[in-house]
Amino acid sequence: MIRFSFAIASLALAAVARSLSWHPEIVDFVSIKTLRRRATLRSLQPDNQLCGAEETLRIMAADKPQGGGSAETSPAIPRQVFMTTENKQVMPQWEKKNIDKCKRMNPGWVFHLYDAGERISTLRRHIQVLSIYGSTSRTVLRRRPIEEWDEAQKHSSRGLVGAEIIRPETSQLQFTGWAFAFAPKHPILSSTIGLICEKVKEMKASPSSADAVEITGPAVYSRAVTNYMTKRGLSKETVMAGGDHRAGDVSIFGINRFAPLQDHSNATQDCHHPDIFLIHQFAGRWRASYQWYTADGKPPKGAWLPAEKPSSWVPRRWEDYPQ
Repeated sequence: MIRFSFAIASLALAAVARSLSWHPEIVDFVSIKTLRRRATLRSLQPDNQLCGAEETLRIMAADKPQGGGSAETSPAIPRQVFMTTENKQVMPQWEKKNIDKCKRMNPGWVFHLYDAGERISTLRRHIQVLSIYGSTSRTVLRRRPIEEWDEAQKHSSRGLVGAEIIRPETSQLQFTGWAFAFAPKHPILSSTIGLICEKVKEMKASPSSADAVEITGPAVYSRAVTNYMTKRGLSKETVMAGGDHRAGDVSIFGINRFAPLQDHSNATQDCHHPDIFLIHQFAGRWRASYQWYTADGKPPKGAWLPAEKPSSWVPRRWEDYPQ
């Protein structure tokens, strides 16, 4: 699995699809982006339950693939990419160009594009975990072919994970939800679902509100990754010191692979830096500003625009600028 463009509410859905292999289209590669908004127990209605039967939860929470075999010997990362957009019929040119560029850079990979309606209908047909937050579209620029991402490990990895936030002063280590890759039934995804279900049970027992980031988003996913790597001898401190690392069958990348150009975590500000695998432009409507980067670094590197976005705002296309 390799995940880019992101959409429905939660990493939970990605974990379910990959852990249980419920649907062939999304088993091979699914990734879902959590919206940064708040959810209360009012959202957890009977038709929108995050967790299904107890037996399903037991399987999802297991730290091993189901159906025999160890995590390290089950299938490798499939050559499929699942992407999302809001409406395929009215996609802006900048979004189409980014997707086309990704396809050209990655011959031999199968790309699937889901819009909002297709995502919901697929999940309702095949998965017991449903979205309760909605979705958002954004653009991610691929800077290096996917095939190169695991060259250092001779394509032996069953998981590719990248650091997003590294703050030694608070011991915060968070991993990107906008890009990751896993083989089917990987224990990190199973563990993510288990942690989500535990949190939802807590909220049901003691009604409260909580940030989606802490329920289904990168915080929960990051805990699953951290638990996995520490059990296999890779400490948080080692990862936070920088560079690429290996834990079990997972490659854990430094900040510049999936999360460059940020104003924290000692990320590079050079969009041409050789360590970069992709660039997140943060074009979702929930963002107050949009980080503009193109393959050519135009307009000038580091530009954020606009300062404020009206409800009708859409990202400007790079063809709007003189070439």
